[in-house]
This record gives sequence, structure tokens and C-alpha cells, in this order.
Amino acid sequence: MARRTFDVIDICEIFRHWHAGRPENEIAGSLGLSRNTVRKYLEPAEAAGMVGGGPAVSQERGSDRTGGRRTRTSSLR
Repeated sequence: MARRTFDVIDICEIFRHWHAGRPENEIAGSLGLSRNTVRKYLEPAEAAGMVGGGPAVSQERGSDRTGGRRTRTSSLR
């Protein structure tokens, strides 16, 4: 199977679905991705203590997780 390139906006879409509380297999189906690809992007968020369907991460709390650095996704807001 050929590799597919992702833009930041594609990864953000995974997180939007996840934050809405959708399961990984539903996210994969609606975005045309494999469950393994969805899991690849969600595992680091879960390891950092984020929960799908949970409250949004505040700017201050997000800064704590990035060591105060602005991330590329936060600069797109």
C-alpha cells in the first residue's frame, strides 16, 4: 500500500472527530484512513493525558505540555 502525505489540517481533523467522542474505527471510516493511522496520531495525545470527548485543552495547559513553545498547529488558529 502506498504512503499518503498528510497536511496539518488532516491531522487536526482526526483530533476534531476524537474530541467529539467518536471511536477510532468511526474516525478512520469517515476520513478514509486506516485505524492504525488514526491510532498513530492519537496515541501520543493519550500518553500526554488527553482524553477523547473530554474538555478542550486551555492555552495555558497546552503551553505546559509544549514547554512554553508555540507549536505549528497553535500558530494556525
